[in-house]
Amino acid sequence: MGNKVSAVNGVKSEHFYDQGNAVNEIWVGDVEVISRLPFGDSDLEQAGWPAGDFPKIPWHHFIIPLHKRDEASNMTAELPKNGTCGVCQDWLPKHGYLGIYTSISSTTAYFIGALFIFLAGGMYISFMSRLIGTFLNWQWLREESHLYPDPAAIRRMAKHNLWIGLVESFMVFALSVLCMVLGVPALAAGTRTIDATTFILLNGLGGGITVIVSGLVFLPLFMLWWTKKPRPAKSDPS
Repeated sequence: MGNKVSAVNGVKSEHFYDQGNAVNEIWVGDVEVISRLPFGDSDLEQAGWPAGDFPKIPWHHFIIPLHKRDEASNMTAELPKNGTCGVCQDWLPKHGYLGIYTSISSTTAYFIGALFIFLAGGMYISFMSRLIGTFLNWQWLREESHLYPDPAAIRRMAKHNLWIGLVESFMVFALSVLCMVLGVPALAAGTRTIDATTFILLNGLGGGITVIVSGLVFLPLFMLWWTKKPRPAKSDPS
């Protein structure tokens, strides 16, 4: 107690003392308190702007304590020293896709996430192997078609095998992406060091674009360009 209290009117208007127009700046000692108290008869009246008058804004009264500039250094609170250091307090939402593992323990979530990521990596390697093998087999059959009685039938079979191999390869790719989609939030739930925004940016822009674009665009187009034109047949030395 015993602090000096001063008040400064913050609205320059002849209607300052009307209901709903009071905005005061109040100092209690070295602490500044801003108290806005504009309330009229109704929100509609507050939002009105009479002709030739000052606008009335539908404020809600609140009080904000502020320190003076020379006391700004005292406003920084020390972080509590407990076992939660390094843990993101708002790491993932509790509902929806990003929160599907929040109801289980972090150890279990981490194990599930690691298992899904391992399966995703293995399936992606299998996808690339299948895709490359499919294109190479397509190229080989077309190159060797002249050795068979019906070369046209062999080329048709090569094309048929190509489409079957592509469908099987992309099914494995889809399973790989599904495992990654299920595994990454489990890892996030296990570590609890990543928030939802970072999660979306890292996995959407990083993993998603890299894995999906390379698997669906770059690798198939490269293999098509490499194997589309059959290599010249080797001449028989006899």
